[in-house]
Amino acid sequence: MLWQKWNKLNKKQNKRKMLDIETLKGISRNAKESMKKDSNGEIIQRKSSKMFFYFLFNILPLCIVVLAYYSGVLVSKIDSYIGTVISIFTGLFFSLLLSMEIKLEMKSLT
Repeated sequence: MLWQKWNKLNKKQNKRKMLDIETLKGISRNAKESMKKDSNGEIIQRKSSKMFFYFLFNILPLCIVVLAYYSGVLVSKIDSYIGTVISIFTGLFFSLLLSMEIKLEMKSLT
């Protein structure tokens, strides 16, 4: 009896160590809060900006999924395109980071 209680308690503690739910909730909460702020950290007040972000992150992906479903798009047919898009995006992102670093170095020298 005592062994079963100890085993049950030990399993609960191991689950908590492997997956901290409170940390995941905090990450989700911070992500939602940061989506409501601009690049300066101020909360977005304009209604048009709020509607744009709502459309961009909620409505547009939903429309794309519905359009793909009803047009019969198969992932197996577009996997090469997905790989190409990811590699192009990665290349553009790193070139942007490098150009930003160069501009910051030039500003610090002047």
